[in-house]
Amino acid sequence: MRTSKKAKWTASVMASMVLLVPAAGYAESAQQTVDSPALSSNPLVEQKVAGTLWLKSAEARALSYQAFNVAKLMYDKALAENVKKEKLAVVVDIDDTIIDTTGYTADVIFGLEASGEAWTKWIQSQVAVPLPGSVEFLNHVVETGGDVYYVTNRLPDIKEDTLKSLEKLGFPQAERDHLFIREAGMPSSKESRRQEVAKDHQIVLLMGDNLEDFSDAFAPVSVQARAEAVDQARELFGSRFIVLPNPMYGDWEKAIVESKKDLTIQQTKEMKRKALSGKE
Repeated sequence: MRTSKKAKWTASVMASMVLLVPAAGYAESAQQTVDSPALSSNPLVEQKVAGTLWLKSAEARALSYQAFNVAKLMYDKALAENVKKEKLAVVVDIDDTIIDTTGYTADVIFGLEASGEAWTKWIQSQVAVPLPGSVEFLNHVVETGGDVYYVTNRLPDIKEDTLKSLEKLGFPQAERDHLFIREAGMPSSKESRRQEVAKDHQIVLLMGDNLEDFSDAFAPVSVQARAEAVDQARELFGSRFIVLPNPMYGDWEKAIVESKKDLTIQQTKEMKRKALSGKE
């Protein structure tokens, strides 16, 4: 799940990947928009390289198929057990849950200055691709009588372009009343939007790459508190909650630095090392 707020640190996080990966391995849009690569001098960038490369791996692709295969099994089970003939719904996040946004990251790697404006232009370019298995699964839901709702923290300036993208990529129900963006003044929490869907649907599955795509119960800022919340909900993962992998960005990283802002590079490194070692 991306928001324009992530754009500023995406540039510093990703730029040095050009040192490790040939240009041919990235999205065509990156090569079209930037003539030469720009390198970052931020030492924190190297900490993101492996995770982002992994997102482009065959293993990540396999896990995407696995997630949507499991989702189909659980949806079909709910459908078979729906003796009351309730309206069933599947709720999905968009960015890095059903749509692969690494094309934007590629543009940043090759010199694009990351910003809210740059993110908007990338969305408007309509070069995004779906994650493996996503289009097929969501169409299966609709074809068997269910509804799909897209709940995202994308902002109002790209709502129409988001609908165009969903339709272009073959996602079902790419309609205004099935898309819940983060409206102006709305908190990042998606709980109120999930509740709107639940008013007249039984939500049988939620899919996302960030724990807050599922419940505000996962909102605690500390690493330990988030882990404990997951343990308490263990029975829901793989049955009602389907998590897509995203080692590149997310609230997991905010938790490591305790959601503190304006940290120096050294302070950030120290907090990450502390989390890695497990020592106080």
